[in-house]
Amino acid sequence: MKTITLYGGFHNVSSVRVRISDEAYNELKNGEIPVWEALNEQQEKRLNKHFCGMKDCCCGGIHNKDVQIEF
Repeated sequence: MKTITLYGGFHNVSSVRVRISDEAYNELKNGEIPVWEALNEQQEKRLNKHFCGMKDCCCGGIHNKDVQIEF
């Protein structure tokens, strides 16, 4: 398992760390997959809530291109 840090996003919220598999880490680092494909369903739900908890917002949450990754 590897840890990545996500930050930024449309709402510019605080950073959050998440652990992903070694395989997903390598694919993400090599640009083979987007960040949400490296996450399990629960992680994606938690991170979407972290990056935007507003039901009516259209910013895209974790799918927003402004979310930055630190390896």
